[in-house]
Amino acid sequence: GGAAMSEDAKLLGAIAALPGRRATAVDVALATGWSIEACEVALPLLMVDAGGTFAIDGAGATERVTYVFPEDFRARASRRRWAWRVHEEAVRPAWTVVRDAVRAGCGVVLVASIAAA
Repeated sequence: GGAAMSEDAKLLGAIAALPGRRATAVDVALATGWSIEACEVALPLLMVDAGGTFAIDGAGATERVTYVFPEDFRARASRRRWAWRVHEEAVRPAWTVVRDAVRAGCGVVLVASIAAA
C-alpha cells in the first residue's frame, strides 16, 4: 500500500542524499526515523537488489558496515516493491544470517581493499 511505498521512498531518498551514496545503518536510521536494526536488515537487501557493494570497517563492537550504491540504484530498486516494515523481533536473526553469509563470501577481500584505500 501507500505506507510501504512512502517508506521505500524515504529509504531511497536518504541514501541518495548521502555523499557518494555511501550509507551506514546509523546514517539511514537518523535520516528516516527507522530503528538501526530495521536499517541493518533493509540495507543489505537493497544492496543486493540494486547492485551495490559494501565495506566492513573495524571489528567486534566497533564494526561498521558501509553500503555503497550505484548512481542508478533508485531505478534498479524500483523494479521491486519493498515493504520495509520489519518487526524488530525478527530483525536480529535475519541480519545475523545475511551478515554472516555476505562476510563468508567476500569479507576478506573487503578488508584488504579497505586497508589499501
